[in-house]
Amino acid sequence: MGIFAGKTYQEAESDPRYGKRREERWDWRPELGESYRMIAERATAFLGDLDPSAGSCLIITHAVTMRLLRGVLEATLPAYPALIAKNGEIWEVDFKGLGHPHVIRLFLLEEAPLRDSLE
Repeated sequence: MGIFAGKTYQEAESDPRYGKRREERWDWRPELGESYRMIAERATAFLGDLDPSAGSCLIITHAVTMRLLRGVLEATLPAYPALIAKNGEIWEVDFKGLGHPHVIRLFLLEEAPLRDSLE
């Protein structure tokens, strides 16, 4: 996110330099940041280095990267999902390697209610 890193969406969207149209971010690059194309290239290289026969693997990342990983796994790039992953969203994928169709199973962890005091 470059110069917008650490800002809320509201703060970023109030800046005229922010690319507000998420569906048009493939080549939009924030100052000091990466375009979606650049992130997708890194995600593709990362997945290409994984050995599908090595067993289970846990990948933890941010929502934008998840959006582009989904595009790589489902082979839809440069089109990518319109919706961004929610906090606590977990995907399960039987990874077969690049070039194979993948089905993503989605799980969502519910947020625990805040307590007023420790018990």
